Amino acid sequence: DFLWTAPHNGKVSKDTSEYYNHDLRRLKNNNYMVIGAKYTWRNVTPDVNLTRFRKENVDTTGPITRVKILFNTIIEYNRKKEVVWSWNSSDYLSDKDLFAEGSSTNTPRRDLPTNAEIFGHMNAFDADSTGEFVYAGFRDISRVVKIKKSTGKVVNSWGVKMPSGEAKEGNDFFKNQHDLNLLPNGNIILFNKAITTSNKIHI
Repeated sequence: DFLWTAPHNGKVSKDTSEYYNHDLRRLKNNNYMVIGAKYTWRNVTPDVNLTRFRKENVDTTGPITRVKILFNTIIEYNRKKEVVWSWNSSDYLSDKDLFAEGSSTNTPRRDLPTNAEIFGHMNAFDADSTGEFVYAGFRDISRVVKIKKSTGKVVNSWGVKMPSGEAKEGNDFFKNQHDLNLLPNGNIILFNKAITTSNKIHI
C-alpha cells in the first residue's frame, strides 16, 4: 500500500509539474522532502555565447536577451501534502558562474524535460536532525552547500571554486559527486567520481 504520495501540483514550480528527481527523504519530523525543478529566465549580457544554449530556450524578442534555465528546487511537504518549506537554487547560483566561459548546462535525464537547459544538476540532499540546516549537492558544478532553513541562505559551501568565489572551502576536494549523507558526528559522506587532491573540509 502507498503510505504517502507527493502532490505533484506545481505549487512551487508554478508549472504543470514539480519535475521531481533523484532524491526523496522522510525527515525526523515525519515530513517529506524531495528535489524538484523550476524554470527561470535569466538576462544575458552581449558577451555571452548563445550557441551553447538550445534555440528554443533563448528569447531575443525583447530589449534584453534572455535564456530559460531549469534550476533545482527542494520542497518539504507535511503529511497533508502541503508545502511547508521550499528552496530554489536560482536564488543562489550566480550569473557569473552560469555564463562563465567553460561552464555548461546539460541534457536532463529521467522525468526532466529533454530540451531543458539545467544548471548545477542537484542530485542529492540531506537535513540535520534539528531541522535547522539542509545540505544539497550539485553534480555538474562539483559543489555541496549548507542552507539555513529559516532564511533560505547558503551559509557555507564546499567544492570547485568558480568565478563568483563559490565554493568557500574544499577546492578540488571532490568532483561530479553523487549522494550526500550527514553523519551523526556532523561530517558529510558522499561518492566522489574523480581522484582529487587532499584537503580538509570544515563543516
